[in-house]
Amino acid sequence: MKKKPRALWLTDILFVVITVASFTGLLIPAGRIGPKLLGAPYTVWMGVVFCFLYILLAYVASKYQKEEQDDH
Repeated sequence: MKKKPRALWLTDILFVVITVASFTGLLIPAGRIGPKLLGAPYTVWMGVVFCFLYILLAYVASKYQKEEQDDH
């Protein structure tokens, strides 16, 4: 089994941290709707930010992922 590059370990750890943070009070504050930006509540904007972070992490991980040869 090959060793994972440090960048992949970092993206894995950041993914777990962002996932845990998305279910805490950072994304869904208790009993709060405001502040609003362009008419959308805080939770919608934080969801968009987290979504972009997931996409960015997936892009970075794909750049560091080594392609293995198939037997086909």
